[in-house]
Amino acid sequence: MESLRGIGQMSRESGLTVSALRFYDAAGVLDPAVVDRHNGYRFYAPDQLAVARLVAVLRRVGMPLAGIRRVLAVRHDPDAVDALAPADRLTDLADGPVTITVDGGDLTARSGPVIVRSTVVDGAFPDYRRLLRAAGDGIPVDVARVRAADTREMRRAQDGANYRLAVMHVDADGQLQIGAEAGHGGVGVNAEFLLQALDAGGPGQLMLELDGPIAPVVVRSAGSVSLLMPVRLDRGHP
Repeated sequence: MESLRGIGQMSRESGLTVSALRFYDAAGVLDPAVVDRHNGYRFYAPDQLAVARLVAVLRRVGMPLAGIRRVLAVRHDPDAVDALAPADRLTDLADGPVTITVDGGDLTARSGPVIVRSTVVDGAFPDYRRLLRAAGDGIPVDVARVRAADTREMRRAQDGANYRLAVMHVDADGQLQIGAEAGHGGVGVNAEFLLQALDAGGPGQLMLELDGPIAPVVVRSAGSVSLLMPVRLDRGHP
């Protein structure tokens, strides 16, 4: 798997968020090349990066999902691209400055011939910083050890979907322990989301912060901060 990209690296290089990559996988637009059976982690082949970047561009100009599918199906055939409906053609995509205007609750973005309309979300954007403790009191993370750790399969009550659960705790020596069963003060998280957060941290030292079974798990690196909501270990639900 050395030539494959994890979902975090794919996110950094393509411009699509991790959640967007998961969405396009579920929608059948951009399936990962490999899915680890042990933990559900997604890996992408090198040639999928160009596809992901194209999807990111198409979404930025407001192309709907059906249009993205049509473009991807014929992207290697210029004649077929020219035969698409105008709204689906790559040649109709604007390349230049974007003007954004807000009129009450309506938002409009214009770039050349492309116009995208949306509505303003009511309410303040949640400030994740209020959930964070001061930096510097985390535990170093060995990503290879996390990948190899045991997990157990769980089922979400709200939609019946299966996922892999990883349980972490800090032992008496201050070392991070991770596996399928709860230790003293164990904190459970979705194993796939944990690996995505570690991967998104990029190269360099990764620090993980645990602050009890109901507080967010924090993954820090020099360039990013990720929060993971814990899973209730008595029920196995997020």
